[in-house]
Amino acid sequence: MGVWYQTVLMGFGQNDTFWPGMLLNITIAVAVAAPSAPGYVGTFQAGCILGLSVMLGQSREFAVAYSIVAHVLQFLVVILAGLTVLQLRGLSFASLRRA
Repeated sequence: MGVWYQTVLMGFGQNDTFWPGMLLNITIAVAVAAPSAPGYVGTFQAGCILGLSVMLGQSREFAVAYSIVAHVLQFLVVILAGLTVLQLRGLSFASLRRA
């Protein structure tokens, strides 16, 4: 996950070392361990803001924008992977509903 967070940072033009991604990995993991809304909405953003704004000195606006983009990208990857597996297994939502 640290590599994922660092890759998203690179997409934002931040070509730092490997460590900012690892710091984000830790702060997000600790933040989402708290009870939260489904999909970790809110706690994920808090972890990103803590890691980027407070610990790494980025602007709060950058941290919020990063948190939204990184969270949406994670959702999309998981949904697309799930749909791909369903397709490869020859399953559909209708067949799952019947079962």
